Amino acid sequence: MVRTPQWVAAVVGLTLLWTLGIITIFEHRMAKTVEMRTDALNDELQDHIAHTEELNAQIQTLQEELAKAKMSNQVEVLASKMKANSGKRDSGSAPIRMLSMFTNVAGLDAATASTGCITVEIDMASVSLDLSTKACGPQAPAGHRCPPCFIVTKGSDTNQLSLTNCQQMYVSSDMQMGTGPLAATVATILLINSDSMNMGKPAKIWDGVREITIPAKGMMPVVCYTGGGAGMYSPDGGGSSTGSTGSSVTQADGDFKVMGNLEVVGTLSTSGVASINGGYAMTGSGVTINAQGGIDTNGPIKLNGGFQGFVGNGVTISDIGGLSMDGALSAMGMSTMQGGVEIGGGFASMGATLSNTGAISATGNLQTKGTLAVSGQSTVSGELKLASGLTIGGGYQPAQNSGFTLSSDQGGSISMGGPLHVNGMSSFQGMSFFGSMVTLGDEAADMITVKGNLKGEGMSTFDWSQSGAMSCNFNCGGTR
Repeated sequence: MVRTPQWVAAVVGLTLLWTLGIITIFEHRMAKTVEMRTDALNDELQDHIAHTEELNAQIQTLQEELAKAKMSNQVEVLASKMKANSGKRDSGSAPIRMLSMFTNVAGLDAATASTGCITVEIDMASVSLDLSTKACGPQAPAGHRCPPCFIVTKGSDTNQLSLTNCQQMYVSSDMQMGTGPLAATVATILLINSDSMNMGKPAKIWDGVREITIPAKGMMPVVCYTGGGAGMYSPDGGGSSTGSTGSSVTQADGDFKVMGNLEVVGTLSTSGVASINGGYAMTGSGVTINAQGGIDTNGPIKLNGGFQGFVGNGVTISDIGGLSMDGALSAMGMSTMQGGVEIGGGFASMGATLSNTGAISATGNLQTKGTLAVSGQSTVSGELKLASGLTIGGGYQPAQNSGFTLSSDQGGSISMGGPLHVNGMSSFQGMSFFGSMVTLGDEAADMITVKGNLKGEGMSTFDWSQSGAMSCNFNCGGTR
């Protein structure tokens, strides 16, 4: 058998290793190339998606503009037809009219000949406009005619927007009511109060005759008539608007009915009875306010939004007589409560309770700067501290031999008219004075110990004859 030389085997092994290395490097580069190519394709795909979305947005914008253009063209065609037919009328019909629309809203000083509505602020001062002149625009009163629409953006409780001589107002730059073809004319002016930034103040309009009040977010159409003299005509002859749709009144005779909400910015006065929802009834849900100011209702009464759990500032009177409020309760006169009173959740919830039987239960300290009068028995479980004296039974009265006084002077002296009973040991550190008879001990086993001298004063006599003892022992057990 022929043996392969070792050097040949080594060459073959090295060749195989080199080949495997080349293959590994190639595979790594191919994987890297594929990864980079994949990332590039993803980037291109995202660019195509973004470009497609941009094209879609542009297409949508063009469609919207095209729709607007078509609508504008239709409006123009319709307007031209209505203008052409404005003087024509069918048998028994009125001329064709266009809807009321006020465009090109501008401020008072920025008004032009094409302005459809004027915005005015009267929060700082009143504004006066004579509508029989060209009172709007930067060159007023030689500016432009004022349009038949006024928006008060900032109202006031006192300042006014004065719009006078509306029966002679300009309706165009060269046409004036009461003259020429407009000698007998009726025109409508729209008054709007859009105040929402100035605490909802009212808009007060002065027409030269009376004041018209429009609340915030309210509006009122008024009419000017060349044959009616100065002043404006409101829907019912009144001077106030509710701010809702179609209800306004100030001096109307008879009933006033509102289908929606009634909001009153100023004072609402009535001399009779006011009934809500049919008025109060035992089984109903109405409310009656009588002429004396009383309120009768079956449901709860809420003030300022009602009670909100101590996070607001409202009050609720429930239909079962409960009173709940977020703020403090102040009563100047006497208050009578048939039931108990709980403060801070009551005694059980670490507060205080005053029961309807007069008991006071408090978790904290009971403090009083005045006199605490207790007619019944009192029990003090803890330590009783008094900054001054304690008086019981009107205090000690020597003449009547009654009462008790524990004073804070002289280190705390006790004065009493009755006997002092002590069951336990008593200790007297100072001198004690007994002004009457003294009995020491109450049985034979009681021992009386005297550590000092027993001394008699003046004509004192030690008389043992009154003793009921069978024998007396005067021997001393000590020695000299």
